[in-house]
Amino acid sequence: MMYLTLIFVLIIACIDNLAKNKLHIGVITILLFLVAVMGGATQIPDIDIYLLMYEDVYVSPDYLYALINDLFSFLGVSFEIYRVVYFFIGVLLIHATVKKFVQRKYYIVFYALYFIYPMALDIIQVRNFMAMSIFIFAFPLLLETSKSSAMKYVALIVIAMGFQITATVYLPMIFFRSALAPQRPIFYIVVYCIICFFIMQKGIVIGGMSLIAERLGVIDGRILSYMEVKANLGPYFILVLNLICLCACMLMLYSKRIDAYNDIQIDISITPFINMTTLSVLYVLLFVPLVMFEITFMRIFRNLIPLVYIAFLAWQPLVSNKLRLLVSLFIVLLITGLSFVDMGNAEFSYLLIPVLNNNWILPWGL
Repeated sequence: MMYLTLIFVLIIACIDNLAKNKLHIGVITILLFLVAVMGGATQIPDIDIYLLMYEDVYVSPDYLYALINDLFSFLGVSFEIYRVVYFFIGVLLIHATVKKFVQRKYYIVFYALYFIYPMALDIIQVRNFMAMSIFIFAFPLLLETSKSSAMKYVALIVIAMGFQITATVYLPMIFFRSALAPQRPIFYIVVYCIICFFIMQKGIVIGGMSLIAERLGVIDGRILSYMEVKANLGPYFILVLNLICLCACMLMLYSKRIDAYNDIQIDISITPFINMTTLSVLYVLLFVPLVMFEITFMRIFRNLIPLVYIAFLAWQPLVSNKLRLLVSLFIVLLITGLSFVDMGNAEFSYLLIPVLNNNWILPWGL
């Protein structure tokens, strides 16, 4: 029944797209359905811990998440309603950026892609979802050159850090504002890959960390646990996925050269967004080695995926069918690979099926 509900929502959205009088019913229906699926889920991993955080039995290490928990709990809002409001805010933040760059008729495609990946993981990783939403909301500020925009971006990322500390890695992106796409992107990618491959050698990493810890005199259980390599092939696979993503972004960014014979050009307002997305994907390549120690560091890269969707949907109406098909293939490979990594990290029946089958707003399940 969940899938039937999704089909019904998509039909409404399609009819709304074809209607002459734009009532935004389709967009509203999609957003409400997304919030219902995400906020109404009742059986997810760690939900008991989140409930204990909400009841102030266990204090969240992320100060802003803890503050919002305390605020809603103090107001007497039930945990179920709190989750719906929480996801509603996050979805609106994402939609604010989608509206700026994607034509309205392609909203349905964006949310369909998001529903496929990474929605299920965002339902589970609640704090990272809000950090990602704030980051996506702040991302367009990187396209502006004013000091006020820079201050707003920094302030928003600091807020995101209050929900998930890994959002710190997006702070240096403020220095990308005046940067142009690399003139020799293949050179930089090859250099990055060599560096990543070198870092990901187990002996080099552990030896280096041991030396640093010994010099600082701070060897304890936590450092020893971080020095334990927990993933063997994971980082290499994610490196490949990152490269696939980069290929898609570069094809979009440099498509004016590829399609020059067709005299097809990208809209000036879309080009800076694709440029910034490409630089961001290139930047997060530096963090791929962290996946050796903990697979959850993959979220640093995964949080960029909605931006790649936005860039693709903003760009694809303006180019030839052949090029559009090629980039679409890269997007499909990316989604398939990411889903394989994340779903392979936990049993499918344990992760996704309970999320879709147990929902107090949509009680009929799959």
